Amino acid sequence: MDRPVVIGFDGSDSAARAVRAAGELLSTRSALIVVIWEPALASLPITGEGVVGIEMPLDPQSAEIIDEVSTEHSERVAAEGVRIAAEAGLTAEPVVRPDELNVAETLAQVAGERNAVAIVVGSHGHGALRRRVLGSTSTKLLNHAHCPVIVIPSALADQP
Repeated sequence: MDRPVVIGFDGSDSAARAVRAAGELLSTRSALIVVIWEPALASLPITGEGVVGIEMPLDPQSAEIIDEVSTEHSERVAAEGVRIAAEAGLTAEPVVRPDELNVAETLAQVAGERNAVAIVVGSHGHGALRRRVLGSTSTKLLNHAHCPVIVIPSALADQP
C-alpha cells in the first residue's frame, strides 16, 4: 500500500505553496491534506480587544456552536487544499482534526497513524521574536515526527 505524505494546510499562501511543492516533489504518492482546528478556542479568556486576558464566560451551548462552525470552516479549508493538491498532481483526501495537543504534535500523530512517508509544511516566515514567543510548527515537528519533515520556505512566494 502507498504510504501517503501528510501536508499541513491552514489555507494560507505558505500552506498552498507547500501543497504545490509537495506535488512537484512527491507526485507519485497519495496525500492527506490535514487541517487542524482549535476546539478550546471558545473557552479562551478574551478581552474586548480580542486579546487573551479578562475571562468572558461562555455557556456550553455557545461553545458547541462555535466548535461546529470551526469544524465546518476547517472542512471547507481542507477541500480547498485537496483542490490545490489535485492541480499539483496529487491524489489527496481531506483530514480534519481538532487540536488536542498542539499543531505539530497533532500532525505527527496523524502521520504516525497513517504510516506517512513524510510531513510537508509551509514556513510562514515569522520573525525571531514571534517564533520565540509562539514557537514554530516546523521546529516542533522536527522534535515530534517519526518520519522526514519537509519545510517549504516562505521565500518561494516570489517563484512561479
